[in-house]
Amino acid sequence: MKGRQAGFTCGHDMVSRLRRQEGLRVFPRKAPKRQCLPAPTPHTQSAACLGDVWALDFQFDSGYQGKAFKICNMIDEFTREHGGFEVARSITATAVIDLLENVAAARDGRPRVVRMDNGPKFISHELTQWAGKQDRARHCRCVHPAGNALA
Repeated sequence: MKGRQAGFTCGHDMVSRLRRQEGLRVFPRKAPKRQCLPAPTPHTQSAACLGDVWALDFQFDSGYQGKAFKICNMIDEFTREHGGFEVARSITATAVIDLLENVAAARDGRPRVVRMDNGPKFISHELTQWAGKQDRARHCRCVHPAGNALA
């Protein structure tokens, strides 16, 4: 910077060569970071009425003995009302399906879309088959985790 103020102009390559000749360290040029924007998803569905779109997500915590447990939460996206939850050390796909069935029975109907993130917790053939058998429910996984807010 001080060299430019004094009127000495040179490029990065020349500075690197001069530093090498003087026995100083030469720092490699860093490539600029790419901006990762969520891909637009054509299957994005917004909630239009009560019970239209349900969202599922997992939370992890540990008890006083240090043993971890999982909490599967389900909310209605239109009202932001908590629909149900399941707490266990291990939650399988059948437990998630049972949770969805119990909430559907309590609310008198199934959702049009069940939204969940694309983590390894929800990659299950059983959930996909369950959603395919329902007359209204559709298994909707977001393309990118940052796109979950838009999904």
